[in-house]
Amino acid sequence: ALALRLPSALSALAVVFVTMELARRWLGRAEALLAGAVLATAFGFLGHHAARSGDLDAMLSLLVIAAMARLSRFGEGWSRGLDLGLICGAIFLLKSFAVLPVLGVAAVFLAVRGERRAW
Repeated sequence: ALALRLPSALSALAVVFVTMELARRWLGRAEALLAGAVLATAFGFLGHHAARSGDLDAMLSLLVIAAMARLSRFGEGWSRGLDLGLICGAIFLLKSFAVLPVLGVAAVFLAVRGERRAW
């Protein structure tokens, strides 16, 4: 049972940490603590899917957060979205067609932002 649930529990802790780190960067310390507290004590996050079960929903949440954080910096650096593609590939390998909403949000974001070279 431990080997089944440990990756999910570690992913849930990472989701809380990454959420707090992004909130700290974008909003401030107090908001980061509030975001972490709300996420870590949410009944659905703890009781149903992310942290408790052997399913890797917390890993999916972690990858979606990473994809959205990377999307906000699209075009910076040498990769021009290569790492976003790798994250989307990992989402597809993890949960198959759960990557479609991520790709949809990325397409709308890039279209609104005017990134024509991304297509």
